Amino acid sequence: MSVPYIHTFYTPKGYYFYDFNTNAIVRINKSVYDFLNEWEKNKDCPNSQSECGNIIDELKRAGFLSERHWTKIEHPATKMLDRYLHSSVESITLQVTQQCNLKCNYCPYSGSYYNREHSNRHMSFETAKQAIDFYIAHSFDIPVAHIGFYGGEPLIEYDLIRKIVEYCREKCFGKKIMYFMTTNATLLTEEVIDFLMENEFNLSISLDGPRNYHDRNRHRIDDSGSFDIVMQNIERLYKRYPEKKDNVQFNCVLDPTSDIKCINDFFMNEDMLKEYRVLFNSLSREGIKDNDKFVPNKDYLEQFEYELFKMFYSKSEKIEGIDVSKVVESYYLQIKTVYAQRKMSSFVEDFSHPGGPCIPGTHKLFVNVKGDFYPCEKVCECSADTIIGNIDKGFDLDKAETLLNVGKLTEEQCRDCWCAKYCYICTAHLDQGDGLSRELKQKHCAGVRKSIENDFKDYCLLHEMSGLDDDVIYLN
Repeated sequence: MSVPYIHTFYTPKGYYFYDFNTNAIVRINKSVYDFLNEWEKNKDCPNSQSECGNIIDELKRAGFLSERHWTKIEHPATKMLDRYLHSSVESITLQVTQQCNLKCNYCPYSGSYYNREHSNRHMSFETAKQAIDFYIAHSFDIPVAHIGFYGGEPLIEYDLIRKIVEYCREKCFGKKIMYFMTTNATLLTEEVIDFLMENEFNLSISLDGPRNYHDRNRHRIDDSGSFDIVMQNIERLYKRYPEKKDNVQFNCVLDPTSDIKCINDFFMNEDMLKEYRVLFNSLSREGIKDNDKFVPNKDYLEQFEYELFKMFYSKSEKIEGIDVSKVVESYYLQIKTVYAQRKMSSFVEDFSHPGGPCIPGTHKLFVNVKGDFYPCEKVCECSADTIIGNIDKGFDLDKAETLLNVGKLTEEQCRDCWCAKYCYICTAHLDQGDGLSRELKQKHCAGVRKSIENDFKDYCLLHEMSGLDDDVIYLN
């Protein structure tokens, strides 16, 4: 008998299987779980007891436990890729400089990663104009122009940014323009703040918590800290434009040796910070040269798990007054958006692709200082494989299609992987400067499966603590 395309797992309060073909999560009793678990692991149908046999038949009649797999790996957008790149480029991000006035330990340009390093190169105005012209010509199906500025520290090229904004105002006639910028906030003078706010920029300000944690990684080239000047400039922004709080958010990168409670308290209790949104991000070790660097310690992991525990209890609404850390809110939102809003269907695709890659060049076209095109700012700039075109020749459709279909590197494994629909492996994980690597992809697979299974467990645990609802299918 064929093996059903499922994955079994359990929480402290229940037993489940994920059904790949219907995308459903099904609650089952212990005996059915043991039966399906043995079937999944040993690839051979065990002898069914009468109770299990009846329930297995019932599950099959309901459309579950199909053994069907994708026949091949091919992204559904492949045949429409040319059309998407021709008219549906959603946003553009300009790398106006590769220079920075800080040398943050975890920055991809810091020299600690294979990805890239700082340089004195900057984008010329002519290159910027060509890039904007190209974006306008390839985004006519998109009603709002999204234009971002990236570095290095982009405000080093403040005069260039002003000229680009003036140019966009002339060229994007009839379209609303939204500007985005990630900045270390050290160069936010009154003039700069006025310009950014008057042009409705959305700012993401890098701030890693109180002085001791911020200055640990975010320091100047001479190793002096940047916390004091950043806080001074944030206060200037706060007082000068109190009505623009929706235009500003903070990006806090969590050093895995930090005290999570201390960082959370800082953002919760500082008067001028607590009115803004804060995004907490784990420190990326993707492409890091030193395998012993930025490894989470035991205390950090225990603190994070404790904050998750409190968050789960707070969502159950059975206990009031629980102080939930903002640090774990993004994780909760991920669980709710990715899993609670998943689509369940009886339709089975003949072919598809693991969920990791976006459509290269359409979601976020990244243009470096030379005018080369990349799928986003996270991929390795040192590899020819990640370049999907340039401002002179336009898109390289073959290169973009290759990145869209990175699952083909491990096609057989991907066709047989139960978590393919939730896989997040993309080009950024697969190239350290030497080209797309099958070995790197395989190296990530076990970690992805473990991560997705933990997400499934937490999603079900939230349901168990809140009471049952229809997002999970329950069978007695």
